[in-house]
Amino acid sequence: MSISEKLKKKLVQLGVPADRHDAASLAALFPGEFKISDASLTAAEIANVFLTFVEHGLITAPRAQARPLQSHVCHFYHSDAEALSMCAAFLNEGLAAGQRCLWVPPSWIPVERARAALRAVRPSVDEAEAAGRLLFFTDDQVHLDGAGAMRDAGGIIRFWLEQEQEALARSFRGLRIAGDGTVLVSSAGWKTGVDYERRCDEAFRGRKILALCQYGVKDVPAARLAEVLSGHGVGVARAAGAWRDLHPGVGASAAFRLLKPR
Repeated sequence: MSISEKLKKKLVQLGVPADRHDAASLAALFPGEFKISDASLTAAEIANVFLTFVEHGLITAPRAQARPLQSHVCHFYHSDAEALSMCAAFLNEGLAAGQRCLWVPPSWIPVERARAALRAVRPSVDEAEAAGRLLFFTDDQVHLDGAGAMRDAGGIIRFWLEQEQEALARSFRGLRIAGDGTVLVSSAGWKTGVDYERRCDEAFRGRKILALCQYGVKDVPAARLAEVLSGHGVGVARAAGAWRDLHPGVGASAAFRLLKPR
């Protein structure tokens, strides 16, 4: 059974592009535990199951996962699974748009797990890496210079700007960066991290850079999260099953207290 034009239109509206309407690509939209690929369903049948699951909130559509982003946005997450899902959706959009994508997973998440999360929404991850469209970095590669010395905030920002120039020189349409700052904001040096975020927000404006910074809300005090937010144009978080925009200023600490798990 082929997919009807009406069904195709609904898929596109949910962020599933036309070149991913085959059975294998649609099955990859589901978490592995659903075992959709083992059910011997046609593309049309999988599409209908997908639409039903999205309607009932059992899974999240790609367009709902990837929030509209300013040049420098912060995502406050409740679990590693949520963080990986957001990064995967964010970078998938960048790959589709012809941007070079850089992912710096936190030290506790192996690169292969991050790669698998992206592969769930974009099966051609290996091809993207081989072509240089997708690069994974470690914390050390970003925060240490060639001599192994710690970069200061200005040095890290220069690293990102150099990455942007390299991406543009290779005819990419821009640069997308995804990284996690939870450890930094939880540490004694968190003031330095906040200063870095504020300087990034200024440095990235008007450039062909989209940056997604992630922070876990579980173990970080609300006041610190509010200060991190002050270094971004906007923040996003899920609450009561829906995305909420968070804006710097008075009331931010109270908002984070409500977001924290009880």
